[in-house]
Formats: sequence, C-alpha cells, structure tokens
Amino acid sequence: MSFIQIEQSIEKVGWSMPDLHSHSHYELYFLESGERNFFIDGSLYLVKENTAVLVPPYAMHKTDGGPFSRINVDFSQDIFDSQEKEILHELGKTAVFPLNKEQAQAIRQILTSMLSASENQNKMSKQAMALSVKSLLGCLYLFR
Repeated sequence: MSFIQIEQSIEKVGWSMPDLHSHSHYELYFLESGERNFFIDGSLYLVKENTAVLVPPYAMHKTDGGPFSRINVDFSQDIFDSQEKEILHELGKTAVFPLNKEQAQAIRQILTSMLSASENQNKMSKQAMALSVKSLLGCLYLFR
C-alpha cells in the first residue's frame, strides 16, 4: 500500500537517537539547520545545513548531534513507475546530497508546500504529494 508522510522537527538542544533502526520504506531527510552525525549501514557522514540524505529501505541508520531543524519525508516505492524506480535506485547509491544555497531553496520550497498540504487528506492532495516526492527526487538527481 502506498504512503507518504512528512514531518518537521526542531530541536533547540542536542538530541541523539538511542539505537540504529530501519524500515521498509524510503526516508528523505533534509537538514535545514545545524550539524548531525548520520550513520547509514556502517558509514558515518557529517551532515551539515542544506544537505539531503536518502535512506533506502532496510538500511540501518540513526543520527546524533547538537541543535537542528530537519524535515523528513517517508514514502513507499510503489508510488513510482519502473523508470522512476531506476532513478530512485541510482540516487540510493549516493545517500548524501550537499546542496548549494539555490538548490536547498528549491528543495525547501517543495517541502514547505508539502508540510502545508499534509493536513488535507483527500485523493487529489495524495496525488499532489506523490508528484511532490517525485519532484524532490528529480531535483536531487539533477543536482548531483
């Protein structure tokens, strides 16, 4: 069953996930501000402001660090057709996407619109959310 969830988190003091975890869906993590240590499948990345991280299904991961603001989008891969899944698979090989100011603004604009629309759960808004996820991933593919 397809799904898309989005949420924003602002932590004014440091916060660490206690344990590694995984899930059966993709996670797109966008760090708006701060710095985080991001562990993904045995690799450690220092993630800074204006960086996106794509976590594939079943990848063990966690974050820790100081104060931060981030937006997370969790989504199932069944919202994509076969060609889009190829792009998604290719993006999954990169994992961490540092963005310049203009690129980050483009990603932030889509995410902010998704956060605003997430309260409306009619069929058209769900379709628009799926298109927004595809736009985010298209941007990351082009920005690589």
